[in-house]
Amino acid sequence: MTLDKSSCKPRWGRAMSEPWEIQDDEATKWDARFNIFLLMGPDRSIDKAYAEYYRRQHNGSNPTAKRAPRTWMQKSSDRHWVARARKYDIRQEAIARKEYEAMVIRMQKVHEAVTNDLVGRAVKTVQRAEWELNLHPGDAARLAKEMILLNRVILG
Repeated sequence: MTLDKSSCKPRWGRAMSEPWEIQDDEATKWDARFNIFLLMGPDRSIDKAYAEYYRRQHNGSNPTAKRAPRTWMQKSSDRHWVARARKYDIRQEAIARKEYEAMVIRMQKVHEAVTNDLVGRAVKTVQRAEWELNLHPGDAARLAKEMILLNRVILG
């Protein structure tokens, strides 16, 4: 999945347009903590986000507690971190799906061009073979039919 990190930056001076952006009355420090949680992806948890935050604040050392402090649990609940992050995930999945669909369309066009080139070369070869090898017209027709079927299989 492609993460669009720019979409979680606050839009200062404007109303909140996306749930994962900073909320009007949200402290900047809690928004920064939420962003750590948000960017962890669908496998995120409050405890993992706290551990990452702690490592960043303490030069890479791990927290002694395995669980996030009660204030983290309370703020994440009050600010609906899980629901906001899920909406972000849904948006990112939609973006990734569109990118994938566009890639498939590009690949189909490439396949079509390559197939058309191969079929064109094969037709020229068959035409040449008809004259040079005295290829029977029925054999030439069968080869042409096979090329058309191959083209359909390749293009799906």
